[in-house]
Amino acid sequence: MRDETPANDASSAARDATPRAEADRIPLDGPPAGETCDLSDCSCTGRNLGKFTSPAALLAIAEAGKISGYDIADRLRSMPLGGETGPDMAGVYRTLRRMERFKLVTSVWDTEGGGPARRLYTLTNLGDRCLERWVETLRGHRDAVEHFLEQYAHLCETQRSDRG
Repeated sequence: MRDETPANDASSAARDATPRAEADRIPLDGPPAGETCDLSDCSCTGRNLGKFTSPAALLAIAEAGKISGYDIADRLRSMPLGGETGPDMAGVYRTLRRMERFKLVTSVWDTEGGGPARRLYTLTNLGDRCLERWVETLRGHRDAVEHFLEQYAHLCETQRSDRG
C-alpha cells in the first residue's frame, strides 16, 4: 500500500525525529532481569537447517531424471537436512509448484501403471543452473561455518592455556 502522506508533512517529520520508546529499544546488556534465552527454542538448535527443500528437491530430480513428488519427499527424508520428522509433504508440493512456475522444473502426468495418476518432475536447463548456484551458495556457507568453528577452537585452546 502506497503512503499518501506528503513528504513535507510536519507531523511525519516530528514523528520521525521522536526517539523510540524505551520499551522498543533492544537492551545492550541482554534480556530483562529474570529472563533467559530458552535454548530448546533458540536458533542455535539449527531448527531452520531443515528448510533446504528447494536445493534438496532439485538434487533429487537431477539424480533421478524423472521423479514423483512423493519420491522426492522420500529422498528428502533420507537426507540429513530433512530434520527429525522429514519434510512437510504439503511444503514439498508447494515448492515443486513454485519451481515449475519459475521454469526450474517441468512435470507431466504419469497415468501408466497401477494406482492413481501422479506428476513426474524433470529438471530444466534453468533448474540445473539453479542447482549449481545453490551448490556455490552452500559451499560459501560451509566455508563460513568452518572458519567460525576454527575461530571457536582457537578461543577454547587459548582459554585452556591461560588457565593452565
